[in-house]
Amino acid sequence: MAYEYLKKDLNQYASLNLASNPFTIAPLFRSFKNLKKCEKEEAIFVMPQEIEKEIQTLVHMQDRRALIYGLYGDGKTSLVDFILYLAYNFHKRLCLRVIITEDNVERAIHEMLLAVCFEILAELSSRPILKPLDALRKWYMERQRADFFIENILKLMGKYTETQENNHSSKKQHNLKASLGVIQADYGSSEEIEIRKSIQSYVEILPMRKVADYLEEFVQIAQEMGFRDIVIYIDEADHLRQLDRFLNMLTRAREVLFTPGYTFFVAGSVEIAKHTEAMGAIFDKLIFVPSANHLIFREILDRRIRAINSTLAILDIFEEDALQLILEKTRGVRKSFLRMAENALDTAGTAGSKKVTSEHCWQILSTSEDKISANLKESHLKILKYLAQHESASPSDLSFQEQLQVKRVQLRNILEELGALGYVRKEAKGRKIYYQIAVPYRPYFKGA
Repeated sequence: MAYEYLKKDLNQYASLNLASNPFTIAPLFRSFKNLKKCEKEEAIFVMPQEIEKEIQTLVHMQDRRALIYGLYGDGKTSLVDFILYLAYNFHKRLCLRVIITEDNVERAIHEMLLAVCFEILAELSSRPILKPLDALRKWYMERQRADFFIENILKLMGKYTETQENNHSSKKQHNLKASLGVIQADYGSSEEIEIRKSIQSYVEILPMRKVADYLEEFVQIAQEMGFRDIVIYIDEADHLRQLDRFLNMLTRAREVLFTPGYTFFVAGSVEIAKHTEAMGAIFDKLIFVPSANHLIFREILDRRIRAINSTLAILDIFEEDALQLILEKTRGVRKSFLRMAENALDTAGTAGSKKVTSEHCWQILSTSEDKISANLKESHLKILKYLAQHESASPSDLSFQEQLQVKRVQLRNILEELGALGYVRKEAKGRKIYYQIAVPYRPYFKGA
């Protein structure tokens, strides 16, 4: 009975006149094909003023490549997904997202080919009429009948037939067919998995020129389905620790990235954009997403509050000194100040407060900083504070050694320890190794 109070269905935010917590770090427009959901998210989306004029160009550009770069958490993902939402729903462009991780960066371009293939199959499965399906099956069979990749795609799509098909299948069969994007097929789920594995293993050994050939054919298919072209978003590029692997992948993939009928968006870190010579040879546009200034910061929080309760404004929920503290500590990084606002509101709501105060914010900051630095030695903390104030540093830099009062070998060893813990990341520039503090930790140590 000691926890009866937890079993009651209470509104934690009643004292603040809110039905729920309006702040979340989840990116907007992730379901960019869902028109109704995205229209709701438009109400809380605030575009950086500095690039508002660039967005119209980005939304309409074709056969080009754009690198969207900035600090981790500054809203690059939401921005590109916003572009995909507009392109897919209003401009008849087939859009898809390819996720890049440490595990798949080497085969990212081949995975993109698979993603385009299955995106087309998904579009086909959502269409109730038979004619486009039949036409595309016939189109495949006439052009690439003996090709391994196309033969397997045909199996996933179903058999081509000239006769009218009547679908009176049982519910179980219908669900299977819908998942395969077929009208009539003789393949079970285990066979489908085997086909997908066969396609994947085949795709991973394709030369880039062959990948580009397939992509050109997929554009033709997309156009027969009523789309103008294909837009691909290569996502999560700035989460990779080994930046050189991603840059090498982009360099190898030039043949593919310049395929006619495709527009590419790549989300990247500031470190990626520093390689201007390599990036300039690949990307037509390099767009920097800045951190939020004072006005944008307040507008983002205000819109989210009004989405929950239209009668409230930002100063009805936050004390002015609390807002100033949040902005100061997070440096305007969207994900950071949304997280801090969310947690401070939880603290205020639990306490039954009518507003979020600076005291609530300090509770969040002290708890976070204590947990982050709890297992770190004093030498670790000094190095992280130094790196938070500098863009990057090498253990061979005399100024770095003198300020920390640590010799080069010892300094390098400590940096390697911090790298293994995820606090810093390193990059080779010529013969030197440079270290940077991981972006999520910068706000905690910069003001320390």
